[in-house]
Amino acid sequence: MKENYRSAKRYAKAVFDFAQEKKILETVLEELRAVRHLIAESTVLQDFLRSPAITHQKRRKVLEHLFKERLNRLTYNFILFLGEKGKLFLLRKACEVFEDMYLAAKNILRVQLISAQPLEHSQVKTIGERLKSKLNKDVILSLEKDERLLGGFTIKINDTVYDFSLITQLERFRQNVVFA
Repeated sequence: MKENYRSAKRYAKAVFDFAQEKKILETVLEELRAVRHLIAESTVLQDFLRSPAITHQKRRKVLEHLFKERLNRLTYNFILFLGEKGKLFLLRKACEVFEDMYLAAKNILRVQLISAQPLEHSQVKTIGERLKSKLNKDVILSLEKDERLLGGFTIKINDTVYDFSLITQLERFRQNVVFA
């Protein structure tokens, strides 16, 4: 799995650098977001990208039909290149990595905010502003709900989790009482 990530990162970096050089970074970003969304929504496309049984010519025709008239040349050629190398199964991950590179270049951080109950707009805004101030980066919050938290919330930034949930506080209290 890590090998797939490293390969996807290598391909995404090459496209990122070229798009930056050609000054079409935002265009490629939006197109790769759309491609990633399309892959996520279509199990047929996922199977097509992974299937070793599809001939190279057939795969190229399908890719041409799907993308040639809808994407700029760089994005389209990137997808064809992955097809030529037999690496289309990496396309979705490469799209994600490209977006991560873009956000890092723009000093933007993606943050997951997971709460037991839906938060009010003002609460989300306040949390976002505090994170922006503390991290010195712009923040994109994605909201999720997890009733197992009972109350409170957790903040996930990359691989780091800040846990302000009621379930964690109760567990800490229980451990203090039992082991005190």
